[in-house]
Amino acid sequence: MCRNFKKRVSGSRGALLLEVLLTVLVMSIGLTVTSQAFMTHLRAVRTVREYSRAALWMDRQMTGVLRQAAAGQAVQPLDAVPLKRGQARLDEEPLEKTDGAVLTKVRLAVLWGGGRAQRSMELETYVLRRSP
Repeated sequence: MCRNFKKRVSGSRGALLLEVLLTVLVMSIGLTVTSQAFMTHLRAVRTVREYSRAALWMDRQMTGVLRQAAAGQAVQPLDAVPLKRGQARLDEEPLEKTDGAVLTKVRLAVLWGGGRAQRSMELETYVLRRSP
């Protein structure tokens, strides 16, 4: 019984080392793939957070513009953009004049630098302003 065991052990020299090396290789590939997926997920979360902040800011600004228009006031300057390297532009374009009212297209655009890419969002609505 001991002879067979010795033959089997001596015939498998280096097999343990090979198994350990293969295990390390498989584990390192798995960890690399997992870390890349994690980093991609973090970038996506950051991008979604930037778009959400821009959308909320635009909603507040456009709500203010609509309230000012309903009250017959001129449009006030915009608040500061809460994004890194953010810029905003508000354009008003009169479209049609009718009896005592003017239909105006209001466009709000936000640009910001989001890491490697330049990102932007636009929001557009129409306002009917009645002349006093």
